[in-house]
Amino acid sequence: KNRTTMDPVDVRLVRAAQQYQGIVSGGTTASTSSSQSAQSQTGDLRNIMSEIEEENEFLELIDQRVSRGGEVAELVRAILMGSSIFNTVDLARRFDVIKFVTIKLKDSQIVGRAAQEAVGVLLPELERLSQTQVREIIDVILEIIQEPSSDLNYTSTQTSQSFLSSENKVLDLLPKAIDAYCNTPNDAKAKTDLIAQICAMEWSASIVVPLCTLCRDIHMAPPDLLRIVHKIIATMPSLSVPELPPLIYQLLLLSTKDHKATILSGILIHFNSLEIKLGRATDGDSAADLEQLRNVEGTVILHVYMATRQDQDMGNQFLKVLQSSPDVTCFSVGVLLGLAKVQRHEAKVHDILTNIFKDSYKSLTTHPHTHWLREIHGKPSEVTKNKAVLDAARQASLGWDHIAEPALRVAIALMDTATGAKKVTEVNEQVGHLGLDIMAEVFLGQDEARDKVLEEIYTRAITRASNIHLYIALLARLSRQCLHLVASAVGKIKEIFDCIPYLTPALTKLVVQAVAPMVGAPGPLQDHILLVLKKALFARDEAARVSAVAGQVELLAALAARGDTSSMGMCVELLGSLRRCFSQQPAVRAYLYTALPDLVKVHPSVTELVCDIIQPQLLRYYDSNEAHSPPLLLDRCIDKGGASGAVRLMEPVHMLVSCAHSCVASAVAHAAAHGTCLTSSCNTLKNLMDTLTRRLSEADLEDFELEKTSEFTGSAASAGVYNGVVAVLLLGCYEASIQYLALGDSISRQAAEILIRLFEKYIELSGLVSSQKPKGKEKGKGKAKAGSSDKKGKATGDGDDDDDGGKGKGKAAAKKAGALDKAASEASEFSSCPSP
Repeated sequence: KNRTTMDPVDVRLVRAAQQYQGIVSGGTTASTSSSQSAQSQTGDLRNIMSEIEEENEFLELIDQRVSRGGEVAELVRAILMGSSIFNTVDLARRFDVIKFVTIKLKDSQIVGRAAQEAVGVLLPELERLSQTQVREIIDVILEIIQEPSSDLNYTSTQTSQSFLSSENKVLDLLPKAIDAYCNTPNDAKAKTDLIAQICAMEWSASIVVPLCTLCRDIHMAPPDLLRIVHKIIATMPSLSVPELPPLIYQLLLLSTKDHKATILSGILIHFNSLEIKLGRATDGDSAADLEQLRNVEGTVILHVYMATRQDQDMGNQFLKVLQSSPDVTCFSVGVLLGLAKVQRHEAKVHDILTNIFKDSYKSLTTHPHTHWLREIHGKPSEVTKNKAVLDAARQASLGWDHIAEPALRVAIALMDTATGAKKVTEVNEQVGHLGLDIMAEVFLGQDEARDKVLEEIYTRAITRASNIHLYIALLARLSRQCLHLVASAVGKIKEIFDCIPYLTPALTKLVVQAVAPMVGAPGPLQDHILLVLKKALFARDEAARVSAVAGQVELLAALAARGDTSSMGMCVELLGSLRRCFSQQPAVRAYLYTALPDLVKVHPSVTELVCDIIQPQLLRYYDSNEAHSPPLLLDRCIDKGGASGAVRLMEPVHMLVSCAHSCVASAVAHAAAHGTCLTSSCNTLKNLMDTLTRRLSEADLEDFELEKTSEFTGSAASAGVYNGVVAVLLLGCYEASIQYLALGDSISRQAAEILIRLFEKYIELSGLVSSQKPKGKEKGKGKAKAGSSDKKGKATGDGDDDDDGGKGKGKAAAKKAGALDKAASEASEFSSCPSP
């Protein structure tokens, strides 16, 4: 009768349940007093519940508290605690309450912290329900899969992750409900049917990620799990691009149970299809969509890397999937580069990428020449594959920071492939250049990678690696594309240039060409380069001196191309340094004689300076008295070596004459093209070369002490070898003079007569040398063999028909031939003209 003055029933129910729960949880040891208190509170709880006459009033109490936003979980717990599991009415009440609260959760009427607490109350109670009752609860939960509640306020721009964290929590009941529904081995078919029913539904986009998350807590047989995996992969296209990372993360966690290959293949196929689709799009929004896709791919690649680092088998499965995939996209390459960060997968990734691009280049080489390949496959995919790997390397500066280091290592591996094989092929070279492109992209995009790239260039230079030309080409490209970035690492550039004495002339030229853009204005780098080249010019090693000459000539060309006052001053200083080379070894001078004509031809501005240093050198071996013959003092060019010394070439004068002719021809051609006159130095050298050419045509072979009776064979110190070297030098001078006259812009009658005389003397001398050159060992053996087979004939010129005698004379002839070849090679090894 005092009910109106008392607290509401729901409040008293909650209070009584809390007191009972406190007594039970606080009584760590059994005692009579605590047991009596618990029984007393249970009785109070049931007495309060007995005040409610209708069963529906329990649901109304819950509904009222939901409407007020109160603590629903405490009331539900109180009602369940006051309902016995041994009474039919109480069991029905328990089910009604659980189902009612589940509906409220499904409809998002209970959200946030209250929803989490309500789920925590319901989960243990599901095991006490009958199988039929649990099935009804499952049906209520599944209603949200097909038709999400309008209270979710879910739009296409929202992600499922936000829906999970702040909205509906009814799906958290599903794993426990399924386990309670199929809690015996005999219920396996029922679980399979239930999984099939779930997969047959049309999943909304908002439900895919939550369901994927819950599937990890559901115990399923492998076929059932495979069916769920196929369903999730099939629904991926319905998700927007920003929703993919959380789904991929959950899929990777789900793959730890089984079916890794299927899950990884589905991820790869989906992203490859997205890239192909955006690649074909032509509208204005495609660029923004592609940028969004790249950002999402970067997150997914990071997820894959973290998963494979912890699960070795997942990494192996991913490598198999990627290796068998016919498409090579930016995403697949990015995943491979991410896997390369894991040490145990690094070598395998390098092999896969190398083989992909080798096969690609091979097909590109074969494709244009095979009609049926063009008909079946159409355009080769080599360009697409190259673009994919370069796009991935470029993305290292646009959010994919975690693949920058593996991309650099892959680039190094590809560049090593260019020369790592026993036989360097065109395909290997192309793969090496692809590695160069990748390294350039990483250098441009990553600050941390720049020092590593320059360090690799230095290491390959100091060790004289077989693929050093690729690294020097990389340095040249970086100097052209991002000079300010390369110039900021002056210290490392200096270290690279310090390797000049250890490089070949050709590589030295490439290094100087690479750093030439940084040597424009006077500064520390320019001073260091000049110092290194000058020191190398006086090194003990002859090869280092030749390399120094090559570097100075190339630097001279770079400065001459600028043409400013400062650069021309540097040119004068460099030519003064090169003048000192005329007192060094023949090989050094020979290289300089070969390089100067190319320099003058490309950069006419230095022609006068070059003529100034060539003319004094030529006058050292030229007899200016026209009454004397011959005009060239060839005896000064050869060291006879005394009584016991070998004959040595001291001056490759034939190359000097060729150099002077070429410089004069370039100067004349430039003056004619621009309508100017020759400078004083060029004109003086031209007159000297015209006179030399005429006097060579008038001089007889006897003037050079070469006659028909002269010998060209003998020991290393004999007169015959000396005559052979003289003949080689003279033939080279004839060739250079003939070329100068024949390739001139116009030829007069007098010049034609001189050319004919020179050609006749060339034929006479070459015939004289050829007629006295022995036949060699093989022909001596042949004669001996012929003599032994025909005893009536003569095996040798001496008429000796003995087989051993024929072999002996063959060996003697071969020995003489070797002596002549050795002496002639000393004179002709520096020559650009063919050896006679």
